Amino acid sequence: MKRLVIALLWVVLLLPMLSGDVRAAESEAAQEMKITASVNSLSWDGVSRRSYYSSIPLEPGSPVTLTPSEPGKQIAALYIVWAQIPQTWTLGCNGQNITCGQNGYLHEYVSVEGLGEELTITVQRPETVCFIRAFGPGALPADVQIWEPSCEKADILVLPAHSDDEILFFGGVLAEYAGQRNLNVQVAYFSKYDYGIREHEKLDGIWTCGVRHYPVTGPFPDVFQETPGQAAYYFGEEKTKAFYLELVRRFQPQVCIIHDAAGEYGNGTHQFLAKTMQEVLEQSADPDICPESAEKYGTWEVPKAYLHLWKENPIHLDCRQSLSAFGGKTALEVATEAYKKHVTQQELWFYVSDESAYSISDFGLYRTTVGPDTGNDIMEHLTPYGSIT
Repeated sequence: MKRLVIALLWVVLLLPMLSGDVRAAESEAAQEMKITASVNSLSWDGVSRRSYYSSIPLEPGSPVTLTPSEPGKQIAALYIVWAQIPQTWTLGCNGQNITCGQNGYLHEYVSVEGLGEELTITVQRPETVCFIRAFGPGALPADVQIWEPSCEKADILVLPAHSDDEILFFGGVLAEYAGQRNLNVQVAYFSKYDYGIREHEKLDGIWTCGVRHYPVTGPFPDVFQETPGQAAYYFGEEKTKAFYLELVRRFQPQVCIIHDAAGEYGNGTHQFLAKTMQEVLEQSADPDICPESAEKYGTWEVPKAYLHLWKENPIHLDCRQSLSAFGGKTALEVATEAYKKHVTQQELWFYVSDESAYSISDFGLYRTTVGPDTGNDIMEHLTPYGSIT
């Protein structure tokens, strides 16, 4: 009984302290604030309306003024979602000018803590914004994307053909190796979507999976090709090979993750890209092949490469184990959540699975210079770049 009384006394004494810690933690969260935007004293409506379909024009010579709707508040951070990647632009605050847009991000975060209540955005050319979110001091919400530049050197280079392929087929890799293990994972898309909502969806999807290095996007349009021959004719064999050779030489990946040689569900572009990458893996160390990228970046031989669903030297990623980086969610759950960010694709028959014919868990070691796998870890026999001193 005496021990019980003592224990209860400790609870009584500690509870206010614990409650205070909880309140402190809650108070550390940044408050999202409403803002007023105006150009030449004319107010804009809907600048904070969070829609990728919004289209707010910005013109050179007409600075946009942003002020908190609640007097006395100061903006500590801006999150600007552009309709297209802008040129460099200027953020003015409290007599200071900050040059922004230098990284070429579609979703751009800018810290302005302590610089003033009134901010101005000045662009060099006509630009378009979807929406702007403003925050006070503190920890930002998880959906605010604070991107790091593309990798200098990639532990893993993931090569999806289209936006959503990176989740449907490679989502387990992204969640485990980028999100959980915090490795240098670089996503490089083949297809681009100019001024389209799918450019936003792909950023939302890989961010949800824990990718923090900004993706690279190729110059090729998303035009469906039924056969690899049609894809080779439409996109150009040499142009495609040069694109992939440059990626390999630029990022010097320790591992490449490639589409199924059969194109998952028979997609001709997927088949063509898998075949092209198989050739690139044999040629990337030869400086006489695509000498422009060899001169710019040097040559590189990829230590390990995996094809999705490849039957030889198979591995099966465990996508059902709890991941601490995602609060205990599994890679399967994370990838499923990430695929929902591809809102425009939800009416199609595709879905994330580790059991279907297009499993996010199943890959095969196509090529290795470091020996065969003995387990189900695509980084086996390799040291992450971040651990090399």
